[in-house]
Amino acid sequence: MKKFIISIFAAGLFIIAVAMAQNPVPTITGNTASMNGLVTGGDGKVGKAQAVALFKKGQPLVIVAKNKIYFVYNADGSYACKKLAKHAGGNVGVAGKIKKKNGVNFIIADKIFNVR
Repeated sequence: MKKFIISIFAAGLFIIAVAMAQNPVPTITGNTASMNGLVTGGDGKVGKAQAVALFKKGQPLVIVAKNKIYFVYNADGSYACKKLAKHAGGNVGVAGKIKKKNGVNFIIADKIFNVR
């Protein structure tokens, strides 16, 4: 009986680990936005096609979450604008480490994904 309970517990932990690997808990959830759109007084929200066009022009994209602006970087230090453009047009989740430097919010992303 004891072995049976332990094996059920282990199986449950395995299922939870697989589910978390596929859908990590986002550190932040927000919308992809054009930094230029925010600076010029709009809400900055962009759809996927517009975000891709802005990325191709070298325009900065950010995440707006809970009235805060986050610049998103990959773990290797490169700017994650291309990934933000790919997931624009709805709620975007970013799992990673949040940092703040001189009043500017950053997140070093482990994963960027659409949130339903």
